[in-house]
Amino acid sequence: MTEQERNVLLNELRQQESQREKQIKRERFRRLNPYAKKGAVVFAGSSLMEQFPLYEFLQDDDLHCTLYNRGIGGFTTTELLEAMDECILELQPAHLFLNIGTNDLNGPDYDRAAMLGRYEEIVQQIRKKLPETKLYLLAYYPVNPTVAEDPGLIECFRWRTNERIREASEGVQALARKYGAEFLDLNKDLYDAAGNLKAEYTIEGMHLYANGYRPVMDALLPLLLYCVLPCVVLKSFCIEYSEKGAVELAVGIAAGAGMLRLSMAVSWLFFRKAPWRQIGTVLIIVNAAPIGSNIAVYAQRLGLDSSYAVQMVCLSTLLSLIALPVMLSLAAALGFA
Repeated sequence: MTEQERNVLLNELRQQESQREKQIKRERFRRLNPYAKKGAVVFAGSSLMEQFPLYEFLQDDDLHCTLYNRGIGGFTTTELLEAMDECILELQPAHLFLNIGTNDLNGPDYDRAAMLGRYEEIVQQIRKKLPETKLYLLAYYPVNPTVAEDPGLIECFRWRTNERIREASEGVQALARKYGAEFLDLNKDLYDAAGNLKAEYTIEGMHLYANGYRPVMDALLPLLLYCVLPCVVLKSFCIEYSEKGAVELAVGIAAGAGMLRLSMAVSWLFFRKAPWRQIGTVLIIVNAAPIGSNIAVYAQRLGLDSSYAVQMVCLSTLLSLIALPVMLSLAAALGFA
């Protein structure tokens, strides 16, 4: 057997093994999906999505949500079309993040129009079968051919160039506009001075280490927080008892009651008579109203305890159901309304 024949045989064996692994993953998802919650957040695509360490980042960022990763390494747009049920449709996600198509670029027979046509068919199926799902289409990550060492990968980079990636991303962006999806370019911090993927972020020029995914996650975090905030709110109603927490709660309630008394006193002293009477009423209402929910967003972005912030929002909302009518009744009795 010649060297060329040996390489051809090895390539065929690798392709067979790759196809077998893809089928195993599809079957695993098919059996797993009945246990998944509907209306969650789903990430789907190829290996660049499969290898995204989403669960670790969620823990690190203290985000509590139901999220499923349905990326499958080596997938093309053709293969995702064949696996729509297992990877997307059966989960009925509320939010779907999609990154598929980079493996279509890996050869001389790449046809941009054909690839985007298959991508469009994927989007059409989602729009038809999951009309309520919020869809996000991700720009393709850059590559760095200068760090590649494997001969097969070097050959791949002849075709999978950053120029071809940019043009493909522009096509995906056009699809997003056409079908009312949101196009997300999260790659701003991935580029080096030459416009390649930063060498310290990549395993072999194509796939990312965790530190490469971190800036992607940072760019995604504000949107992901918006997606999962309802889950965070629901979870925050379940507050575990602790002595420290009980003390903090008591102090918070006492401080809130003190602020209400202060607002009543200030209103009585300064805003009891016309034309300032309405100012007194507003001051009382503001102090009886719940905490603004945006504090949870600020806490998350500043690396503070966002779960505790949401707990306080939930608690103050419940207490305001009592405080608002009581304070308005007192305001009326004192002549403010």
